[in-house]
Amino acid sequence: MKYNKMSYLLILKFFFITIFLTSCANKKVQLASTEDVLEIPEKKREVDFAKEQTHLFKGCGYYLEGKPDKTIEEFEELLKINPENKKVGIALEKIKNYAEKIILLKESGAHPLRLAVININEDNKFSKRVSERLLSSLIGFGRFEVIERKELKKLIEEMRLKMLGIVDDEKAVESGKLVEADILVFCEANENKETKKSEINVRAINVGTGRADFSRVIRDINEDEVSIKLLNVSMDLKQNYPVIVGEVAEINQKENEIIINRGLNNNLREGLLCAVYREGKEIFDSKTGESLGKLKELIASNLRVKKVSEKMSTVLIFNEKISKIKIGDKVITR
Repeated sequence: MKYNKMSYLLILKFFFITIFLTSCANKKVQLASTEDVLEIPEKKREVDFAKEQTHLFKGCGYYLEGKPDKTIEEFEELLKINPENKKVGIALEKIKNYAEKIILLKESGAHPLRLAVININEDNKFSKRVSERLLSSLIGFGRFEVIERKELKKLIEEMRLKMLGIVDDEKAVESGKLVEADILVFCEANENKETKKSEINVRAINVGTGRADFSRVIRDINEDEVSIKLLNVSMDLKQNYPVIVGEVAEINQKENEIIINRGLNNNLREGLLCAVYREGKEIFDSKTGESLGKLKELIASNLRVKKVSEKMSTVLIFNEKISKIKIGDKVITR
């Protein structure tokens, strides 16, 4: 078939229009940063977009209220509408995996980390609301034990002085030890009513090491993004204190240390607290014969990761008898 000059021009025009429309269709409404797990869904058909957005915000709301089961339900409904929403799929998988590991942590008998969330700007209602929602999201899974507000009065006052440069990190850590906290989380949020933009600043200090474990600052947040951004911060903070299970590979009684078969490859890092437990007899259902799991005995709960290599780590034992621990015992970060 032969084409004249006009035919070629029409073909080229159609080709470039197709490329333009395809690029427009693939462009997302990118309201969240590339580091975030979640973002506002891409607007497709009006009805689907509205439903998808509703499930997203309801799921985020439940997460910040400390209701992971409800969050999972909402995100699963969202994926029925839009199975291609990869970020929600990733978030859902993380939440489910985290919830399963928390069950294992509880079964081990290990005491959860004691955590305090401190709102630096006590006079700011927006900052107070953000801090309270962050706290709810952190304790909802049972990963942390929250320190009551009345125990924090002195600590909060010292944190205010710290922000003014009067109290240093060392003093803050000393205050954390007084209330027997493992983690201090400082939260500050500010809202610009004119621009309708807000900023959230979250920082966590490991009381045992005296070092900052986590820091996240998010600026220029739109009103409808606050819940999603806060959920991302909460998820990142939880992942910063992972639940990792390994085994005792070697015991050094002289140094009061053990070597475990988990390291950098398993996201283990220095400063994390651990517990040791021993698996016992496996129990079966008398009617169905189904395995109900193994009995677990807590052996020691005061351990801290001292040194981390690629495939193994050295864990220091304090205020515990190392003689109770055996090779093959389970070690879990708490």
